[in-house]
Amino acid sequence: MAAEGSFCLFHCESLPFAVAVANVAEIAEVDALVRIGLCPPRIAGLCPYHRQVVPVVTLGQDPSRTAPPTAEQRISGKAARQVVLIVQTGQGMWGILIDREGTSITTQRPSRHEPNDEGDGVVTEGRIDHQGVVHSLLDAESTWRGLRALVVNWYALFNESSAAPRPMGRAAV
Repeated sequence: MAAEGSFCLFHCESLPFAVAVANVAEIAEVDALVRIGLCPPRIAGLCPYHRQVVPVVTLGQDPSRTAPPTAEQRISGKAARQVVLIVQTGQGMWGILIDREGTSITTQRPSRHEPNDEGDGVVTEGRIDHQGVVHSLLDAESTWRGLRALVVNWYALFNESSAAPRPMGRAAV
């Protein structure tokens, strides 16, 4: 459970979330995320961060909305920069693709509840009602474990389906 203190409030695909400031390494703008083929939709890609490669996720309800910039946008330099909240946990760093506007810090005390797995690896441990908007408080450690499990399970299912025997076609005559 996050310690009492300050919380970073942000939006991901217009959904309000919060995370303990103690878990925030930085909010960074990145030119483009490196996409990973055959990856779960929740994984937005990879981004460089201080000589490291950090996996970036989206917490929105429709992860497929994070479309990569077109080749023309990248070549012309007109691709929109994306904003990533870099989260530091005991298990390593990871990023959350966040909306450009609406990030703030509050010391407001959250209402706590038992950790709740929201599905797709996201685990919340409370709520913060800030200016009439209820933000889901992420448990950074549990969410990172849940997201990692999501990826491992995704690839296990993918490998099982690709290893399944294929029906034999008609033999050439």
